[in-house]
Amino acid sequence: MIDAFDAFPGRVDLSFDSTWRAFEAALHDLRGPESHNTTVELTRFTRSLRADEAQSMDVAIAALPQQALEFLIAQWVDGPEDGNKLARRLANAGTHLSHLRGLLRDHYDLLDLQDRRKAARLLLLAMRGETVDLRGARLELTANDRVLVLVSGLLFGLRNVRAHGAVPSPFTSSAASLRTFTLPYYAFVITYYLYMTTAFRRGHLGSHVTSAELSANLLENLAAARDVMGRHWHV
Repeated sequence: MIDAFDAFPGRVDLSFDSTWRAFEAALHDLRGPESHNTTVELTRFTRSLRADEAQSMDVAIAALPQQALEFLIAQWVDGPEDGNKLARRLANAGTHLSHLRGLLRDHYDLLDLQDRRKAARLLLLAMRGETVDLRGARLELTANDRVLVLVSGLLFGLRNVRAHGAVPSPFTSSAASLRTFTLPYYAFVITYYLYMTTAFRRGHLGSHVTSAELSANLLENLAAARDVMGRHWHV
């Protein structure tokens, strides 16, 4: 976490990397000797969220920036059938996620930029808990499905492509734009909240800290991020 804050705000992508490592280590620490691989621990963690933590995840999902949706379309929905670890991970953990992925692949030409944006918009509606209708096929994601897409899909997926160098550089010139940092900024804010919930559960924050304060801090950090990014959040 010292590395995360040291890199912020100039390299918020590195802040996300460091915070994810801290969160992943905390997950395994929560389980102790019974800890399994990270995919299993993430699924258990999302299913163990208390009501107030689940509400915070709803706030996080409602604030998804356009870049996050584009990442999910590219890495999850439009990824190859063979070797798509993200798709397999979500298929094994979520009841309706394979169905949603199939609908998006069947109904949109994901090579077309306009269709990709339409698919991203529909994905956002599904992530917000709305019932989506694609040519008569109706589907509504469960609350746990939506959190799994956020945590095990988006955040863990972003961590993996960054760690393995499988994501192209966002820099298209010598100077990056604010939009370059929208997704890592969002990922850092959400992962920081998740890490703090693990610290809260382990009693590392002191008896004076409440879960409500962690939720309020998430709202404050999201508001600050959107103020910085401005119109780039949804472009």
